[in-house]
Amino acid sequence: MAVEKKSSKGNLFDDGKIDKTDSPLEFLHRTGVTSQIKEGMKLLLDNRPEDPIAFLVEYFDNQADTSTALIRAHQKLCLVPYSKPGFYDNLVDAYDLLRSQKGSSGLRGLTGKSYNDILTLLSRDLSSNEVEPLIKRITCFDYEVVRFSIFRRGVLSLLIYQDFLKLAESLYCELDLYERGKADKQLCELCLRYLKEAVTNSSLSDPISLIQAGALLSSNSFQKAALEVLYKGGHDRKILAKEDFIKSAAEIFLSQVCVDCKQRLLNNSSE
Repeated sequence: MAVEKKSSKGNLFDDGKIDKTDSPLEFLHRTGVTSQIKEGMKLLLDNRPEDPIAFLVEYFDNQADTSTALIRAHQKLCLVPYSKPGFYDNLVDAYDLLRSQKGSSGLRGLTGKSYNDILTLLSRDLSSNEVEPLIKRITCFDYEVVRFSIFRRGVLSLLIYQDFLKLAESLYCELDLYERGKADKQLCELCLRYLKEAVTNSSLSDPISLIQAGALLSSNSFQKAALEVLYKGGHDRKILAKEDFIKSAAEIFLSQVCVDCKQRLLNNSSE
């Protein structure tokens, strides 16, 4: 039974495709086996149990159970868009699934490691350059016990961030008036100022308000300001690349994440 159980498990962060060109070391690293064995050996040496084999069997069994919980929690979080009422119930279910697992450190509850792993699963479609600035702000230490409020904020931040990047790309396309893959720099900077104002007046506790910030392009005030920019710009106009526009928009979002995180820390310290 143990063999069957083990063979049914895949790497959580892999796409399920088998790459037969991997060297043995590359295969072990890609599938996460190397890190799990290292952690198992470290725990074994730290604890020096009377029955090392039984200790390792229990360790890897816990790893398999944790993997199952992560997959199920990920499925729960992807069932309903975060803008729908049913998402909150799925968020609670996902949290309960993860906190019901016993971590390798013996902690009960949602550990920082499981929390970080679910964030990694949710951000698979983002590049490392896109996701790293946010991950640095919302991850926890592996040994921490993560409360639901932190879990909720982290998951929502990540899901909204992904949509926000898509929104930024869509905004740039709207600013590309001649559909040449180029947008006027002054017009982009104007849009970013409006976007910053809209995001500053929003909050992660009201995620829809952040995404609705994209409606600024249809506002009369923005259209009037945009016409003035185009009228005064002259013929020698500078261009802002799409990548730079999206990066600037992402920084606006990330600054709001920092504000919300600081507020959370203040609230926690007063409890």
